[in-house]
Amino acid sequence: MGLAMRFHRKIANVERGSAFSDRAERQLFWKTSIASLRHQALSLQAFGLMAWMLSRLLAHPGAVFDPWLTGAGVAGAICGMAMTYTARSIVMTMTGGGL
Repeated sequence: MGLAMRFHRKIANVERGSAFSDRAERQLFWKTSIASLRHQALSLQAFGLMAWMLSRLLAHPGAVFDPWLTGAGVAGAICGMAMTYTARSIVMTMTGGGL
């Protein structure tokens, strides 16, 4: 079982348990969780994009890269970062992170 699945189950157990007294408290939990995770996710995505671009720049001089795939990779990373930045739900945050 992956780390993400274990985390999801723990959160689901907290949500089902007596941790939340009402629906408004549960919504506040998810809203603050998304807000605090967004900055970490964006930092990680920016680091990954910069590392990938550096690997392309510092590659062996004889290496050949397809310009269309490179463009698609950069566009996907930027779209994922934009989606994560504008996300208002945990599903959109995770979708942007996956992109």
